[in-house]
Amino acid sequence: MDITQQFFNILTRSGFQVEQMVNRSIQNHLNKPAFVNFASQRANGMAKGMSSLQNTVEMLSVPFNFPTKNDLANTTNMVVQSEEKIDNLEYQMISLTNAIQDLQTNILSANQTQRDNR
Repeated sequence: MDITQQFFNILTRSGFQVEQMVNRSIQNHLNKPAFVNFASQRANGMAKGMSSLQNTVEMLSVPFNFPTKNDLANTTNMVVQSEEKIDNLEYQMISLTNAIQDLQTNILSANQTQRDNR
């Protein structure tokens, strides 16, 4: 086994051990009610801050004329709806084309039958 492979094996084992230690530390902290309360309070504050930031971005998007996350989501929804409508129209066109071809066939057949009966 060459030295590069040995290095990567040691690095992999060390990384796994560090990962296990970090996971245990996280689990130990998560089991403490004080930490959970602290994180909950910070999460609520961050959610309010994010909401405020999003509202600010929405207001600034108008004078600076740049799309927001909501604009992109609305545009995406409209594109999906348009594609569905186009698919529906395509299906209707195929149905109409088939119906017209059937009518033409029936008319030609009826004309042929009338000629034969004369």
